[in-house]
Amino acid sequence: MPSRPLQLPSSAVRLPLILTEERERERTMT
Repeated sequence: MPSRPLQLPSSAVRLPLILTEERERERTMT
């Protein structure tokens, strides 16, 4: 897998990442 530079803004990448993290946290909590 060739490492290509991220052209997306950090905010656009952080939002989905935080959402997935929160979902996984809720899964482990319940």
